[in-house]
Amino acid sequence: MRPTPNLPWRLFVTGGVAALAAGTASEAAWKRLEPVVPATSRRQLQALLGATVAVHVAEALTMRRTVRRDGLPTPRRWVASTLAWGFPVMYRARKVRRAQATLASTS
Repeated sequence: MRPTPNLPWRLFVTGGVAALAAGTASEAAWKRLEPVVPATSRRQLQALLGATVAVHVAEALTMRRTVRRDGLPTPRRWVASTLAWGFPVMYRARKVRRAQATLASTS
């Protein structure tokens, strides 16, 4: 099983993070986003982007420990995918671990 989640999730994450980054970095982008999120200030958008990055980094560090402990194949891909795509990769890793455990118990 590959560590990347399905295409709709990847598009959702990429679009969301790109919109957050653009809205925080560019005044022109913020002006376009402001009508869509009227109750949010640019400072709140920056905080949300920071929190998103922090959560993804924490998930990737957790995945790094999990990959080392469980001996999943291609550990760097699992960690990089978790950093990029978030928690769905962790669910996929759990499925791989369960499959490996099932195979080991039947052998």
